[in-house]
Amino acid sequence: MKHSNIKKILLVDDSETNRLLVKNIFDEKEFEVFVAACGKDGLNLLKTQVIDIIILDIMMPEMDGFEFLEEIRKNCKTAKIPVVMLTAKSNHATIKKAQEQGVKDYIIKPLDIDDLILRVKRILK
Repeated sequence: MKHSNIKKILLVDDSETNRLLVKNIFDEKEFEVFVAACGKDGLNLLKTQVIDIIILDIMMPEMDGFEFLEEIRKNCKTAKIPVVMLTAKSNHATIKKAQEQGVKDYIIKPLDIDDLILRVKRILK
């Protein structure tokens, strides 16, 4: 049974493997995970769910992670949700752009499961 101190995570990633992996990591703990395969699905989920943190991929078709970030920052209901970028992009310019857009953390794939859990918990404290 879910109780009120459950934190809600929205994962936006076009990779089914990553979605399953992250969902499995957090579902067993004190989290409820909502997954979206693309930015548009993520934005639709944000209309119906109150989310505590977003884990966001950058490289996705149609709407990339930065475009998704722009959209949520325009909406007063979603503008303050902390965002963790989880991406294969490790170049300095991309990391700098993410920091300039207010991303709370930037994690480079391949993913270290324990590190991700630690960082998410630290942000949600």
